Amino acid sequence: MRLGSLFCAAAVVLCALPANASWGEKYLSGTLSYSALSTVEHGYVHAPFVSGGMGYYVTDFSILEGEVGYGPTRADDELRQIFGGRGVFRMLIDVTEWVPSVGASLGWLSAYAPDDGLEGGAFVGFSACVDRRTQRDHSWGVCGEIAAFPFHDNFQALHTIGVRFNGFLPFLFD
Repeated sequence: MRLGSLFCAAAVVLCALPANASWGEKYLSGTLSYSALSTVEHGYVHAPFVSGGMGYYVTDFSILEGEVGYGPTRADDELRQIFGGRGVFRMLIDVTEWVPSVGASLGWLSAYAPDDGLEGGAFVGFSACVDRRTQRDHSWGVCGEIAAFPFHDNFQALHTIGVRFNGFLPFLFD
């Protein structure tokens, strides 16, 4: 019981700290990541990914993000093009310059190969990031995601880890 009380007290203290970000702030985001896509036919398909998108602080402690990405890979000695997009809603605890956030993601991932053609599927997942914002105009971060394709026959799971850069608007262009 004491551990639960300690956890509740720590959560109250962390949430009561002043926020470093403000609702209504927008940012452009670029991410370099590594993704592993579990498929029935090819096992795990590994790909480097490059993504770009935009984020919006809905409140001081919640973010809505959208991004699109692309990653080439090889499976069965064939080049495969993987591309997709996602939307993420994360809650954050904005403590000094370190900004951890966790939340849900929803997206679509497609893969194209000359022999198999185009296939795609919707995914739902869990996303977590830690950003470091020491200046008003930008932040650096590390993000990870675990997702599942509940209604697809071939795609099963997606695991992603990456580093990102956020440029806050309009501060980025000052």
